[in-house]
Amino acid sequence: MVNATRKCGGVYLYSNQRGCDGGRVYYDGCSMIVCNGQVLAQAEQFDVEDVQTITATIDLDDVKSYRASIPSLGVQTALMRQKDSLPTMLFCDDVTMVRRKRSDGTLPAVSQEIKLKYHSSEEECCMGPACWLWDYLRRSGASGFFLPLSGGADSSATATIVGCMCVLVCKTAGKHPTSQTAADCRRICGKEEDATWVPESPVVLANIIFHTSYMGTENSSEATESRAERLSATIGSKHYSIKIDVIVVAFLTLCLTYLGIKPKYQSQGGTNQEDIALQNIKLGCAWSFHTFSRNYFLL
Repeated sequence: MVNATRKCGGVYLYSNQRGCDGGRVYYDGCSMIVCNGQVLAQAEQFDVEDVQTITATIDLDDVKSYRASIPSLGVQTALMRQKDSLPTMLFCDDVTMVRRKRSDGTLPAVSQEIKLKYHSSEEECCMGPACWLWDYLRRSGASGFFLPLSGGADSSATATIVGCMCVLVCKTAGKHPTSQTAADCRRICGKEEDATWVPESPVVLANIIFHTSYMGTENSSEATESRAERLSATIGSKHYSIKIDVIVVAFLTLCLTYLGIKPKYQSQGGTNQEDIALQNIKLGCAWSFHTFSRNYFLL
C-alpha cells in the first residue's frame, strides 16, 4: 500500500476483517489509511472490540500536486485528455471536496504521517490467542477458565495468554465503559446489576474468571509448585495447591488387586515401561480431577 501510493500517488483505504470465523480461525485487524506513500492512520492489529473505526483528514490537492510532480504521469494525463478515452475525474481534475469547518469556524488540520506499528513475533503469539480466548469466552456462555498449572512451560504459557486477555479486556472496558466488551465483561463476571462496573485492573478480572491449581504428589518438587504459585499470583488467578496422592494410591491399589503388579519408578528400581506407566497414571488422575474441578468452578 505504501509503495503503490508512493509510486503513483493517491489514497489507499484498507479495511480488514477482525475476529473469529467459526471458532477456528482468528483474523487480525490493522486497517489503514495511506496517502502518497505515507501512513496516516492505523487500527490496532489485536483488539477485543468487534469493530474499530479510524479516520484521517486528507487534502486532495496534495494528491494532485504529488501526481503532477511525476513527469511520466503528466505525459499520460495529457495524452488521455487529447484522446478523451477516460474521464478526467480519474486525475482529480473534476473532483471538488471541501473540509467541513469546526464549530469555532476553523478547518481541521490535515493528518500527518505516523510510524507503522509492528508487533514482535512473541507479541503476536500471545495477543492473537488472547483475543481468540475472549471471543470464545463471551460466546460460549461460560464464566471463566480453569487451568492446572504444573510449573512447566506449556501450562505457564497458556496462563500467560489468559493474563494477556485480561489486560486487553481491561484496557478496552476502562476506556469505553459503554462498549460491548464492557457489557460482556459485566455479564461474565456477574456484575450486570451495575451498569458502570468495569474491572479496576487485569489482576481483579483474572481473580474473578481465572482459576488455576497445582496438582502435586509426594514425588512432585517444591520448585514446580513454587513456580506455579508465583505465576498465578502475578496474573491474579484464584489458585489452589492440591495433593492428589489419595487418587494415585487408589489407582495403584486397583492395579495390585486385579493385575497383581505394583509399578515402580526407575529411581526405585522399576523398568522404563513402569516409569512411563506411573507418569501416565499421575497425569490421568490429575486430568480426571481437572475435569471435575472445571465443571464445578464454571457452573
